[in-house]
Amino acid sequence: MPADTRALRKALLAAVAEALACSGLLMPASKRLFSRFATALELPAEEVSQAEELGGRGRGLGSAGPPCRTVVWAQARSLFRRWPRAEEVRGMAALTARVLEMPASITDRLLARLGASTVSAGEAAVAASQVLDELVARGGLDAWAHRLAGPAGPGRIDAADVLAHAGAAELVARKALEAGGSPSWLLEPAANPLLPRVLETLVKALGDPSAAVRERALLCVGYLGPRADTAAQAVAECLRDTVVEVCKRALATLGDLGSGGALGVPAMVQALREGRVEFWDFARAARGLGRGASAALPVLMEKLSSEDGSDREMAVEALGALGPEAARAASAIATLLLDPSHGRPLVADRFLRKKSLFEMALEWAAGEKEEEPQPGPETKAVLDEGRARSLRQAAARALGAIGPAVGDGAVLALAQALSDRDKYVKRNAAASLAGMGAPAASACPALLDSLKDPEVREEALKALAVVGSQTRRGRDALVWGLSVPGLDYDTAAALAGAGQETMLLRWAQEQLRPGTAGASGPERAVHILPNLGFAAQPLVPAIVAMLGESDERLQREAASALGELGPAAASAEPALVSALDTPSPYLRAEVAEALGRIGADPERAVPALAGLVGDSESEVRRAAAEALGLFGPDAEDAVDAIALLLADRAPRVRLAAILALGRIGAEAARAVPALAEALRDETGAWEQGTPGSVELAEKALVAIGPAACGALLTALASPGDAGRVRLARVLRRIASGQ
Repeated sequence: MPADTRALRKALLAAVAEALACSGLLMPASKRLFSRFATALELPAEEVSQAEELGGRGRGLGSAGPPCRTVVWAQARSLFRRWPRAEEVRGMAALTARVLEMPASITDRLLARLGASTVSAGEAAVAASQVLDELVARGGLDAWAHRLAGPAGPGRIDAADVLAHAGAAELVARKALEAGGSPSWLLEPAANPLLPRVLETLVKALGDPSAAVRERALLCVGYLGPRADTAAQAVAECLRDTVVEVCKRALATLGDLGSGGALGVPAMVQALREGRVEFWDFARAARGLGRGASAALPVLMEKLSSEDGSDREMAVEALGALGPEAARAASAIATLLLDPSHGRPLVADRFLRKKSLFEMALEWAAGEKEEEPQPGPETKAVLDEGRARSLRQAAARALGAIGPAVGDGAVLALAQALSDRDKYVKRNAAASLAGMGAPAASACPALLDSLKDPEVREEALKALAVVGSQTRRGRDALVWGLSVPGLDYDTAAALAGAGQETMLLRWAQEQLRPGTAGASGPERAVHILPNLGFAAQPLVPAIVAMLGESDERLQREAASALGELGPAAASAEPALVSALDTPSPYLRAEVAEALGRIGADPERAVPALAGLVGDSESEVRRAAAEALGLFGPDAEDAVDAIALLLADRAPRVRLAAILALGRIGAEAARAVPALAEALRDETGAWEQGTPGSVELAEKALVAIGPAACGALLTALASPGDAGRVRLARVLRRIASGQ
């Protein structure tokens, strides 16, 4: 057996195993199908065992997905389209079709498409490169760099792509240092190939003789964020700069680098100790570094006893960002949470005394030195109380961020904070207890008592779902929360997140029992059922029955719930297809979306949805396009109808059509000329009302893949620099398999 053929057979068997993993390889039907493939492909036993082991990792996923035969065909079809040697693929595709016993109408379409493209990936890449070379030679790099520093939008991405092709990293870095304002265009995805060399140039600029250049370089590095973490040491060295503004910018930049800036923490601490930076800036940078700032823990803990209320608050927030690393500080933070006396006066406003302009003019004329006004007793009390509240709020958040490691003392402090006079302190405390899970069980009595308080009731119910569902009082409270409009959805989400699906299912069954139609119970029940996932399957018949109610609101809620349940509601397909005939456009839209999301049978659902693409209501057209896109390649017969929507008058419909064609993939090749029009548009008219549609059209063309190359090469002959850059970019991405 030739090596290339053997490689394809091995890849096919691996694809089969991967597909069967999604429908349960241990099922008897799946095992028989795998054995048939192994026999037909004539591979050695060890390679068959390797593939079977790959599929075995999918055990436990169940068999609720599509039939395994369809899944395997889709996986194999995807492999054949990506395989670089077309002459080997056709025979293997025919063999696969025979093993799977696929209908001739389906296999003939695939065999007709395989190898049908006259443009290879290599030809596409060469053509794209030639176009970019021509544009660089004609326009010059400086002209493209000028575009790169211009307003945000597709034009800037185009310029970044041309400069990346030309390898002009130094030029990009120089423009970034020269430009005013924010260098946010460095974050454009198309500029990624340049980033390593751009960063190298920016790091060199950190040693420039001009303080303004050093500060600008630090700003640019900061905008690159975590991707510039290799520059952390160089940035940290700038903390020894003699110019205060540069030191301050270096500190902010380290925070922008995220956890990758941890190398700079020792230098941050030293700069703080030596008085070269303020604690406010230090704490803000430490908060940005998150857990990477653990070396700053001693300094932050020292500030918890500071006389300055602002310093204490910033220290608490930075400690919260450290997460479990700050467990040693939990006791001190809990003390701040419970002690309202830690407020300190803020810097007084110059006009707190409300001195008249006439009095100020007399003082100025007399040459009297104006003293800093001091707040009176009442104003000082207000300032102290405001600072104390802000500090307690931060402390409650920080204890939750540290998590269960805070210990019993901090849990008790959070429980006591549920009765704080400030509503945000109470809410933060309840949210922190919810995040701690079982270790916060001792707070259950306080959580139950807080249900009397409408300001914290919602957060308390969420916490009870996590920590109190094992007690009878806790369960009663949760059932009550499910019955309160406005709280039901949050309570249901909390129950589902806490693994309490049984309680939620029992309540929903009660609300959906026969005879309750028209009451508020069924409406609330279908609203929260998506939290149950596959556990809600026993309730699907009751939800389907609601589609026949006379109340359109209930019908729409039922259709929406079925769609959100996804494959768990697959049995609702016949009822949904029938409901597409409803006279209500809003219900038609809901039903169309649901059909796409439940994974309905394409043979029945696709024709029905394609009939809605020409609906008179734009919302129905949008929903139909989105639903057809969810069927992927199985919606091939609807491609022509979806392509017509690219010229629809409604922006949302156009966007839905673009997304759908991209999801359909290679089978949407007939729509390539229409999609290419978006890339050739120089005036921006195609994007009018639909910002970002050009980028989405690029992604759709890349998803269509090699089948789009021929039409794209034809479109390259059209005039217009921007359009040709975009077309070339798509061709290169297709050629490289991105």
